Amino acid sequence: MLLVFRRAVAFDVTQELIGGAVVTVWERLKDSIRETREAQQYPMWMEWFQWLAEQFARQDRLQQSPAHVQHRDDWSPGHYSPHTSSRTVVREAGLTRRLNCA
Repeated sequence: MLLVFRRAVAFDVTQELIGGAVVTVWERLKDSIRETREAQQYPMWMEWFQWLAEQFARQDRLQQSPAHVQHRDDWSPGHYSPHTSSRTVVREAGLTRRLNCA
């Protein structure tokens, strides 16, 4: 969560990967988290989790098609192998930003 805030991890990738789960878990646990904050006198308890859930909720991702529907027929693993470096995968994906990866 803090890594997204500091832009060390991309927001859009994080949202696609765990966005729906984060929003759902926050909605289910927010009352308990708030009670814990008050009982423990620790207002920072789960602060970044709440922040991330609120950011994802603002994006209204529920209006988008889910990945299992959107990419049902248009993706295949291609020639990726476990021995392919991250740099090769990034290059083949057409990304131009240089990444510091092996």
